[in-house]
Amino acid sequence: MKTVEIRPSAQATDRSVRGRLPKQEPDGEPRVVSMTLRRLAHLLSLVIAALMGLVSAAGLIMGAAGMYGDPRAAASIAPATAGVLVPGFIAHDLLNLMLSVPILLAATWLGRRGSLTGVLLWPGALFYVLYTYVTYLIGAPFSLLFIPHIALVALAAYTTLVVVSSINGGEVRRQFVGRVPARAIGGVLIALSLLTLGQDGLGAVTTALNGTPDEPVARHIWTADLAVEVPAMLIAGVLLWRRTALGHGAAPGLLFQFAITPVALAAILALQPALTGAPIDGGTIVGLLAFAAVAFAPIAFFVRAATSREVMK
Repeated sequence: MKTVEIRPSAQATDRSVRGRLPKQEPDGEPRVVSMTLRRLAHLLSLVIAALMGLVSAAGLIMGAAGMYGDPRAAASIAPATAGVLVPGFIAHDLLNLMLSVPILLAATWLGRRGSLTGVLLWPGALFYVLYTYVTYLIGAPFSLLFIPHIALVALAAYTTLVVVSSINGGEVRRQFVGRVPARAIGGVLIALSLLTLGQDGLGAVTTALNGTPDEPVARHIWTADLAVEVPAMLIAGVLLWRRTALGHGAAPGLLFQFAITPVALAAILALQPALTGAPIDGGTIVGLLAFAAVAFAPIAFFVRAATSREVMK
């Protein structure tokens, strides 16, 4: 008996192969982000922005009634050991409404539209929310806002992971290789993390050796810096120095997050005449903006090299 070999038609074979291939843009380019994860991150980011706005507004109202202690002190910014500036929580709530929420919404909108620049800065805006509300959990007096603060930290952490995991790091690296000075920018991240480590570590050790009985005014800032910001920036800097895919995907957002902090501090100082009647400290504001520029400058390389085309992972 003859064995008859049945071969699938070319059309059927083509359909089968297409079913196993990654989805592509009309021009054949692979996607830079997973669309499903991006939609989830978009929804979670909107929830975070809304909750952040409500919590900040409640903080302003309750803070004016004494929830944070002396309202004037809570609206000011205080110097601490080793040059660390510590904003009061009323001032922080105001900046969250004026600066942090709009930045998060803008980054979310750009990322949702498919802008590669937006996708890469989006985790930075979320990481800033995480960093900010870690300081609230540690430094703010216990109140009805404690649970919302925990929710913001948890949501920001998990949404950051969702955004980062949605990025096709290999494709991002391919687009940036040769156009972004990876080792130079990785060195900047490492230097900024070590500078923060040295500044906060010196302040903490000096305060501990002096044996002051009072709670250090910068303790919540030191904790957020040393436990959250410094490790993330140091790891990202090393990964970018080694030109890994994750380093290219994480570095822009972390630089963005780091730059927002001195900008926020400068804005609080600029508002001091209206908030507390204190004069403007122009020299410190200029210094803070110059420090922010050090973190913003490397982002320009990523923005220039970025395109709006994406590929499904």
